[in-house]
Amino acid sequence: MRKALVLACLLFAAACGEPGIESPTTHALTEESIAALPELALEPGTLVCTADGFSACPLGHPVSNRLPDGRILLWQPGNVVMQLTSGDSGFVLIAGEGSRRGYRSAITVTGIGRNRYRMIDFTGVWRELVVSRDGSIESVDTLPGLGSYVSMGFIGDKLIRQQYTGWDSDSGGRMRVAILRDSRDTVGTVFLDAPLPWLGRNPYGGPLSQPLLAARPVWSLVGNDEVVWSPGDRLMIERRTVGGQLRWRIDGNVATRVTEADLDLIEAQAREDMWGLQLTDEDFASMRARSDTLFPAVTDLTVSTDGSVMAALAKPATTDSFTLLRIDSDGRAVGRLRLDKKTNVLLAVGDSVLLHQPIDDRTEAREVRWAKLRLAN
Repeated sequence: MRKALVLACLLFAAACGEPGIESPTTHALTEESIAALPELALEPGTLVCTADGFSACPLGHPVSNRLPDGRILLWQPGNVVMQLTSGDSGFVLIAGEGSRRGYRSAITVTGIGRNRYRMIDFTGVWRELVVSRDGSIESVDTLPGLGSYVSMGFIGDKLIRQQYTGWDSDSGGRMRVAILRDSRDTVGTVFLDAPLPWLGRNPYGGPLSQPLLAARPVWSLVGNDEVVWSPGDRLMIERRTVGGQLRWRIDGNVATRVTEADLDLIEAQAREDMWGLQLTDEDFASMRARSDTLFPAVTDLTVSTDGSVMAALAKPATTDSFTLLRIDSDGRAVGRLRLDKKTNVLLAVGDSVLLHQPIDDRTEAREVRWAKLRLAN
């Protein structure tokens, strides 16, 4: 049995010694109480685009960003960035189909006014670009390399850095997330600092390879000054200010054990995904031996514009669906929904969600479609 992550006072940078919000609420959940929640269903809405590998619509690895003015940017790195138009009934392309564009592989994108965009792309080097609506580049700034286990991305117009660190320290690995002033800021304002028990040092001094299955913290910003987060390994979800003041907490006694059949499927997929890395059978055996014995209890968090939260629960390898838990803005679980495991919840606006999902079982094609949450019949 793997150890649960321990919430320490250093979890949020400013939490120690700072008074919490008066009478923060804790809500308990069990498998029985989750099963008793109202069952939700999806009412299909507007089709945004269909992905077949030949259009800008993301076929795999979809990325989205909702701007402060309500516009939504949607893309797959390497493809053209799409901007959803008013009413979410269509889209425009940042550079038309087939036209020349200066950016080649946008990793993260935000808006500057109505017709200009700030991008970070990677084509062998990291670059920060200002791009116009027709895809032409107005300015370029070459950035230093990010290093191992570091990623950057815009949430709205905020630039966020997530970094795995500490594998060479006696205290063990950690995940740190910070809001940056700009793309060259190396410190930022850290609002999440959580342990990663599986991240350690290999015999050659670098970080250990990730186990085949290991929990990691998941998080999502709420407005300008709050965050919803979970350590991932157990059903604990909190809403806090970025300074560490607790607003509400969900704590649940829910666990899904990993079977050998699960690990067989996960290892087979890992071998397929990493075939070019020249890993040996011994490498995969080590990654398997260090894997968790329980599936991560919380695998994703999506915050809606109304402050409610969609929490994706465990995703066993031997099942084809997972539970999406709906939590209201006060931290109460108010409904549950089963989704196909190949479905991604890109973002939520009120009681509507933007989904990237399979079209049918006969093809690998995907669609991006709006859907509304409602009570099941």
